[in-house]
Amino acid sequence: MNNWFVYLSVFEELYDKVVSDIISDNAFPKPVGFIYSKPQKKRINQNHYSQLDTYSEIVKLSLTHEPDIAFIKKMEQEYDVSSLSLTIFADRHLVNIKYSYKQKLALIELTFKYARDLMEKHSLRFAWFESVGGFDSYILYLVFKKSGVKICMLVYGQYPGKLSIASDHRLLWDGVEDEVSRIEQKSSPASQLEIEKAKIFIANYREVFPKTPIVYSNKSWPKINFIDFRLFYRWASDYLIDKYSLVDQNPFKLVFLKILRILRGYFSIRLFSKVDFKTFDNYVFFPLHYQPEQTTLVCAPYCINQVSVIEDLAKSIPAGMRLVVKEHHGSIGRRPIIDYLNIKKNWNVILVGPQENTMNLIKNSKCILTINSTVGLQGILLGKPVVTLARVGYDACRSVIRMHDIAQERYSEAISTAISAPVKEQDILNFCIAVERVMLSHDDSFTLLQPSYEPDAAMDAKNVRLISNLIKHDYLNFMNQNHVSRDQ
Repeated sequence: MNNWFVYLSVFEELYDKVVSDIISDNAFPKPVGFIYSKPQKKRINQNHYSQLDTYSEIVKLSLTHEPDIAFIKKMEQEYDVSSLSLTIFADRHLVNIKYSYKQKLALIELTFKYARDLMEKHSLRFAWFESVGGFDSYILYLVFKKSGVKICMLVYGQYPGKLSIASDHRLLWDGVEDEVSRIEQKSSPASQLEIEKAKIFIANYREVFPKTPIVYSNKSWPKINFIDFRLFYRWASDYLIDKYSLVDQNPFKLVFLKILRILRGYFSIRLFSKVDFKTFDNYVFFPLHYQPEQTTLVCAPYCINQVSVIEDLAKSIPAGMRLVVKEHHGSIGRRPIIDYLNIKKNWNVILVGPQENTMNLIKNSKCILTINSTVGLQGILLGKPVVTLARVGYDACRSVIRMHDIAQERYSEAISTAISAPVKEQDILNFCIAVERVMLSHDDSFTLLQPSYEPDAAMDAKNVRLISNLIKHDYLNFMNQNHVSRDQ
């Protein structure tokens, strides 16, 4: 029986190549595949899958389905979710008024039934997700996790030269926090060689990275590019083939949104302050997150309204300090102008643009406040106090102050503690040693970029093989540790 599942998301071309490489090893059965829409079938080899399901078929059924509220409430209790309403907020497409209240309830019910039927039919033991980045993947994740399915998500691009397997929907790095505990409790003490290696890494990071050229470039500013025409043709074709797809939008709407983004980008330039470290002498730093994205939709659902988050933080920082807020380089033109105006209304907030050097802002700050941005990891490695509003992989470092379960009334206390208490260098060393022990190394050729944007890098044979080996390794480790037959 087929015992593994692959969620192809919008990476179908890349993931299909990886699946092909995996099943070429006769030890691995064909997986159950899951895609969003019918057009994706044209871009993959359907023979690679024992069963290939299309989510748009469920969306179509939801149009006429009468939702069973009692069943939905039962799912909330059975899967220990405080509110399944969160699953709707977790998807950037379902916020669209195109989907009625009744249809969204029907989608919750039908998606749960689909996931539970999969488990009953296949007794799945392993599932590979790009991420838990939307409504349907969230529900599949909940059902699989409770059923003991090993979830595999590859996390890279955060810690330099390392990638992690994540089993949690918040992309927490598997094993790192436990390894930190073993080092601290001396059950697996660090060797002198590990300590010296970690010290060298930290010293090099602090020497090299603050001098790194600014990541932002004029290419990030919204404008019409050649790739837009190619993608427009593809998206328009997909939209005409499958009108029930969650991800395929009206092509004319996409053109309108692109023009709107360019105009917003033009007007937003005038709203950003210039960084001047002669006057920026006493501040805490908050990096805005790209939206809509998994980092907030799924990993931090109560921080989606970043304007409100900034206001809460501005009320909580000590008097005499400023809160410097930096826009994400990918959000120019996407974020409404009114958001910038509301951020600037806070008397102690300074809004700066994406062209400013993030490393310099970290280095000169008193503390980093973030939801779950990689900027927090950079801050820790540079020895800065870090406060997070949501769980994130690098909060395995003991010096990170987790504020996700602290009441807003106590924010000021936590922030003041972070500013006044120096970061313990031993915490950073233990964290880096744990990462070196647990996480996997990769070279610059590794990527999980969307093939439509970076086809050469993503579809390169070496890259496909690297991903394939990671999936096979995690699959075999789980099966061997749990003594599960691959034929079960």
